[in-house]
Amino acid sequence: MGLIGQITSVIFGDGRNAVTETLQVFRENAENGAVRDADVKSAALAQLAA
Repeated sequence: MGLIGQITSVIFGDGRNAVTETLQVFRENAENGAVRDADVKSAALAQLAA
């Protein structure tokens, strides 16, 4: 492994996809988003029913 490879492994770690992991930070998790949407909708319906 060359110098550039060692530098990138220090920064990003070995065997990890840094681009994918970085995007997961900014992209919404679909399951958590669905739970949040259901909670918001049920709270809105409860508010209208009151």
